[in-house]
Amino acid sequence: SLQQIQNDPNFPRIRESVEYSGIDWESGDRVRASAVITDDDPVLDTRIPAPRIPGPVAPASIEPYDIDAQLNNVSNREAFGEFSAEQTKRLHENGFVVTTDSRLQSFYIYEENVYWNLPNFVTTDVILHTFSDIFLYALKKVERRSVFGWVKLLSSALREESVKLWREARDPVVKQEARGNAIYFATLEALLKRTTRHAPEELQPEVESALGVIRGAAGEKTTIGGIEVDPPAFAPRGHYTASEDFKNYFRAMNLLSAPILIPSDADPNPALVRIQLMAFALDRAKIRGVPALKAWQRVNDLTSLFTGRSNPIPIVDVLPLLQEEDGHRLGVDEIARQAQLARARARLSAIFVRILPDASTDTPVAFFGKKYVLDAEIMQHLVRWPDRPMASGLDVAASLGFDQARDLDIAGQKAVDWFPGRLEEERRRVADIPVDWWTSGVYPGLLWTFSSLVPEHASELPMFMRNRAWGFKSLNTALSGWAELRHHTILYAEAFSAEGGGDQYKVELPKGYIEPNALFFSRMRWLMEKFRHDLSANGALTRNLDAKLDALADIVRRCDEIVRKERRGAPLDRQDHEFIHFIGSRLGEITTMSRTNDQLTRHDWNILPEAERSQAIIADVGRGNDAVLEVGIGPAHAIFAIIPGAGGKLRLARGASYQYYEFPWPASDRLTDEKWREILSRDPHPSVPDWAAAYRTDHPKPGKYPHQDRTDLEWYVYSYSPD
Repeated sequence: SLQQIQNDPNFPRIRESVEYSGIDWESGDRVRASAVITDDDPVLDTRIPAPRIPGPVAPASIEPYDIDAQLNNVSNREAFGEFSAEQTKRLHENGFVVTTDSRLQSFYIYEENVYWNLPNFVTTDVILHTFSDIFLYALKKVERRSVFGWVKLLSSALREESVKLWREARDPVVKQEARGNAIYFATLEALLKRTTRHAPEELQPEVESALGVIRGAAGEKTTIGGIEVDPPAFAPRGHYTASEDFKNYFRAMNLLSAPILIPSDADPNPALVRIQLMAFALDRAKIRGVPALKAWQRVNDLTSLFTGRSNPIPIVDVLPLLQEEDGHRLGVDEIARQAQLARARARLSAIFVRILPDASTDTPVAFFGKKYVLDAEIMQHLVRWPDRPMASGLDVAASLGFDQARDLDIAGQKAVDWFPGRLEEERRRVADIPVDWWTSGVYPGLLWTFSSLVPEHASELPMFMRNRAWGFKSLNTALSGWAELRHHTILYAEAFSAEGGGDQYKVELPKGYIEPNALFFSRMRWLMEKFRHDLSANGALTRNLDAKLDALADIVRRCDEIVRKERRGAPLDRQDHEFIHFIGSRLGEITTMSRTNDQLTRHDWNILPEAERSQAIIADVGRGNDAVLEVGIGPAHAIFAIIPGAGGKLRLARGASYQYYEFPWPASDRLTDEKWREILSRDPHPSVPDWAAAYRTDHPKPGKYPHQDRTDLEWYVYSYSPD
C-alpha cells in the first residue's frame, strides 16, 4: 500500500538543516553550527469533523468618545513617553497611528510590551501572521515527509515506462513524441536524484542540456523534451531556497506543471499524441508494485489541500481517451490516428479551464498543473496587452469588497477606458459567489477571511475604526496576509499572465484591547477547524501540527470571546486583561517552533542569524511582458491606538502591524526572500504604497518608554483594579 511504502525507512524525504551561531564555551568564540531537521512527528488517526459555517455577528454598541488634541484625556499617556507632533495629530484625528518602529517579528512587539509594562493592542495582523506560520509549517511538513518522496519515485517509474513506449512505438509521430517524454521524465528524475546515470545513454546529452537550462534559470522560453518552459521560473523562491532537496523539488514541480497547449486548429497535433503517451505511462507504471496512478492522486490530494484543484486539465483526465466507447483499449500507435486525435481534441476542448490569457484558444494540459485560485483569475481578467499588462494586489482587494482599493485602482488606471467597467464586473462576480464555495477549502477560506477586514460602517465602533485611515490600515492587513499566502503557495498557485531575578517592582496590570472585528475572529475560528479537518481527512495531521493549531485556536477563541464583550461595551475582567497582556509569548512559541520545524525552542530562537528570524518575504504573482509583479511584506511595524474603557476612560495601547509592498521587477531576476531582506536593509529601498500615508508616519516614535530599560520580568508584581 501507499502507507507501507511511505513508512519504509528508505522512502525519500527532503534533507534540510538549520544554520545557527553559538558560543564555544572553551574558547569563548562565536562559531557557526548546524542542526539536521528530523521529522518523525507521528500522524494522528483522529478524523476531525467538518466545522459549521459561522453565522452573522451581532452589531457593536460601544459608547462614542472624543480625544483631546494633546491627548490629555488619555489616562496612561505618560507610560508611552514622547510622540512627534505628526504622530500626536494622527492619534487625535484618527485614534491610531502606525510608525516606522520595526521588529523582525510581530510577536516581538507584544513581548516588549510585557517588558515595558505597556498595554497590548492585539491586531488582526498578528493573528493572521501566526496562522500563516502554521500554514507554512504544515505545507513544508507535507512536502518533506510525503510529496517529495512520491514525486521522486514517480519520476523513476515514469522515465522507465516512457522509455519503453519510445522503444515500442512504430508510428513516426508517436515515436518522436515518446522520445520527448523520455527526455522530459529522465530530466525530472535527474533533478531529484542529482544524477543522469538512469537516463538512456543516447538521451543523456539532451538531459544534461535540459538540466543546464533549469539550473541556469535564465534566458528566453525554450523546450525540454519538446515541452515549452520559461527558464527564469525555475529559480527557487519562497521557502524552497532552504536546501538542495527543496531547490530541486521546486524545479521538478515547475517542470511537471509546464502546460502542454492543445491548439484548436493544428492538424495533426503532436501535443495530443504527447499527452496520451503521458497518460499511457502513468497508467502502466508501478511503484514497488503499487499503481503509479495512486501515487499521482496522493500528491494531487495533498498539494490541493493548500490551494485547490488544477487549473490546466490534469493528466488523469486524459486517461479515458485511451479507451474507446466499445471498450477497446488503444495500442500505442493507434493514438495518432486522425479519428482518435479528433476525438481527443473534442473531449478536451469541452473541459472548461478558468484561467487563460486573454484571446487564447489553446487548451492547457499538465501533468501536475498549477492550481486554480480565485485571486489569479481576478488579476487575469484585469490585465490586457498592451494597455494594462501588469495587475495589482489592489485588483484582488477591490474585488473582495474593499471600496478604497477600488477607488485607488480606478484612479491609477485613468488612461485605460475599459478598466473601471471590468473591475465592477469582477466585484459583482465575487460578491455573488456562494458561501459554500468560500468554505470549500483553506485557500478560499483565507480569501473569505481577508474579506472580513472590509471596514464596518457603524458609529457604534471604537473611534479608531470609523475613519478612512482605518480603512487603509485594514487594506494593508488584507494585502499583507494575501502576500504571505501567495509566498507560501508560490510553487502551486496559478499566476496571471499578459504576457531573571531582581528586585520586585509593583505595577498596575496594563489593560489592553483586541481589535474588535467580530467577523474576522468568527471566520478565523472556522478556518482553523477547516484546516484541521482537511489535514486529518488526508492523513496529514501530525501530533506537533495539531498542537500548534490547537494552541492558536485557543488564542483565537479567547480573542473572539473578548471581542464580543468589547463590542457590547461590557467590562473585561482580570483574566481577560492577563490573556491580552501576555499573548506575545504564546504567539512567539507558535511562530518560533513553526519556523524551525520544532528544532529550536523559543529560548534558542535568537541564535539564528537575524535574516532568518525576519518575517519579511516576497513572491512574484504574475508576469507582464518582461516584468513580474512582486508582492511582499517587511518587518512588523508598531501601531498605537487609543482604546475605550469603562466610564469613558481612554487609554493608549501598542501592537503590531503588517507593511505591504508591491512593485514590478525584471522577470529575469525574480526575488528570493534572502535578496528581499538584503534590499530592505539598504537605504533607500522600495517605498510603501502611497496610500499607506493615510495611517502611518515616515519616522519612528521618538524617545524611550519609561519602563524600556527594565527587561527583567521578575521585577514586576502586578496589581489589578477593575474599571
